[in-house]
Amino acid sequence: MPCRFPRRRRTGASFGPGTLAALVALCGACGGPAKYAVVGSPLASATDGLLQVEPVEGGEQMLSLVLDRLPVPSRLGEGATVYVGWVVSLEDVTTKAGVLEYDAETRQGRLTATTALTSFTLVVTAEESADVASPSDRVVADRFVGERPATDEESDEARALRERRERHAARERREAANDQRGAAEDR
Repeated sequence: MPCRFPRRRRTGASFGPGTLAALVALCGACGGPAKYAVVGSPLASATDGLLQVEPVEGGEQMLSLVLDRLPVPSRLGEGATVYVGWVVSLEDVTTKAGVLEYDAETRQGRLTATTALTSFTLVVTAEESADVASPSDRVVADRFVGERPATDEESDEARALRERRERHAARERREAANDQRGAAEDR
């Protein structure tokens, strides 16, 4: 007796032999930008935001940063008038990414820049001028992007522990900022 299989229903969708491969390739190419949460430093603990990093032509990375609840730069030090973004390589080479567009009314800062680096730290500082050549110590936010290479001195376990500590410290900064906002709202 012949073996009979239940008849399959047609769903209306029909794919040719190369369609699935094309869809898989297309989905991989349109994964969208990588997104990183950014939290403020103790100098600007209420500040938080989002950094998006997306590969663009020529091997560059497009950086799009939006920071919320940025204090007016002058509150962070005498003479501070602008916020500047810096890209710091794993080798500690610092390059100016650009000046943040700052809206004092919404207390929001925006930066769009490119870098050839795939692993770096984006640092935002309050500066006296947009023309500065190196960052001041008035860091309002920073965020590491990419992978840190394991060194001979740092085992995988040590690196994992350091990264957990960094995440824990970032969470504590966010919670402290939330507590400060809550206390201010209670007043």
